[in-house]
Amino acid sequence: MSTLRELMADDHRRCDDCFVAAEQAVGAAAWDDAGKAFARFEQAMQRHFSAEESVLFPAFEERTGMRTGPT
Repeated sequence: MSTLRELMADDHRRCDDCFVAAEQAVGAAAWDDAGKAFARFEQAMQRHFSAEESVLFPAFEERTGMRTGPT
């Protein structure tokens, strides 16, 4: 079973991989591929942000008592 830290780190890597694919497509002037790759990156980031906002940050705030901090 994975820890939350491992799951989030894996998700960060997936997001990074999507961004790299978009960068490579732009570098190759493969504009259609670049658009599709960037759309995948944007989707991955939105899912990641949603998980942080709905799961990670509330759990952190509950555990630490920090309700007005950086989260």
